[in-house]
Amino acid sequence: MTDTDPKTKRAFVISDFTDIGTDTRHVAGTTPMIETGAFGNYEAAGLVRAPTAADAKAPAKPKTRPAKKAKAVAAPAPAAPPASSQADAPPPVA
Repeated sequence: MTDTDPKTKRAFVISDFTDIGTDTRHVAGTTPMIETGAFGNYEAAGLVRAPTAADAKAPAKPKTRPAKKAKAVAAPAPAAPPASSQADAPPPVA
């Protein structure tokens, strides 16, 4: 993708995010080329904006970071033993 490709647009990434649909990771402060349709969606969500002249100093490619892995879920606690029934109770003292 180049700056002259009409299907892409340079974007300034405001905050880190991962596009779940494409699994593409974007890092805040970078200025990657993004497809025009995706740019509109990201911009509406407040994730990117059109870059300014000051943003031109930002790297074009994001730093590569592995996506966060899901944390393992702890196993549920063992069930408590069933409560004793009246049949197991000793007879009342009179």
